[in-house]
Amino acid sequence: DLQLFVQKVRAGESVDAALEDIVQRSITEVRKYAFADDSEVGQCEHTWSPEQFWFLLTELAQHNDVEYDRVRSSALFAGKDDALLGLAEAQLITMVYNNDRPSRIRAGRPVYAAAFTRILEDPGFASSMTVKMNKKFIALETAKIREAEDELSVLNVFRASVEAQSALTSSMAIVAASNGYKGRDKGCRLSPEAYIGQVAGTSGRCQGSELGHRPRESWMSWMRSFFYSSPQVPRTTDAGVQPSIIPGIPAELQGRVQFLLRIIHSSQQKIDRWDAETREQVKRLASL
Repeated sequence: DLQLFVQKVRAGESVDAALEDIVQRSITEVRKYAFADDSEVGQCEHTWSPEQFWFLLTELAQHNDVEYDRVRSSALFAGKDDALLGLAEAQLITMVYNNDRPSRIRAGRPVYAAAFTRILEDPGFASSMTVKMNKKFIALETAKIREAEDELSVLNVFRASVEAQSALTSSMAIVAASNGYKGRDKGCRLSPEAYIGQVAGTSGRCQGSELGHRPRESWMSWMRSFFYSSPQVPRTTDAGVQPSIIPGIPAELQGRVQFLLRIIHSSQQKIDRWDAETREQVKRLASL
């Protein structure tokens, strides 16, 4: 690149014009080789996907170099080296070694750093590649959800949930008919959620009882907080017995069920975020 730059200047081109021509050539090379769907790039095997390179390009366009292990462990690379080694062989990126192992990743040539920035600044291409990358992210998280759902199905969680819902529906009818049940033993008024919880086999809290010194917590809120938080102290019923969060599931499996539900919850949050970004990028493409 430097030799070509010197030749252009000696041939009478201005410094700016010579540099701009080299950058434009580099942009063409990157788009041709990095984002192609061909199985080979020149003499190199094409071991990476366009989405993988776009993820790396967005990082290198904003930083001089990025940590190798962070890129390798990201969702798109899944801890595998094939894509990164292929990009290095194609000279699209350069590996910086430390203690005889890859440590940092840089653009394959100094002029590629400028090319990466220019490509990222192209609104149409950037939006279309972001949509593709987000769809790949969504597909990966959807696969995690399906895997967790399959295990939950094996654990009979869904059937147990249906049975619990039936119990709750019946309990709601009883609450409506009672028009505000009065606890006979302590004279306290139960909230509908608390009464439903008692009928369903969980503990409800009374308003006005000695347990009322702590903030009253509805049964449904209690369920949500149990699944999607990490309490320091395990929750117990009033009798000091660990509650069965999902009726029909053995206590020994409750931890595994909660772990799987957290995976689903976390993955769905990521999907929602990427889906919202994708919709914005599609709107941007439509406005160009």
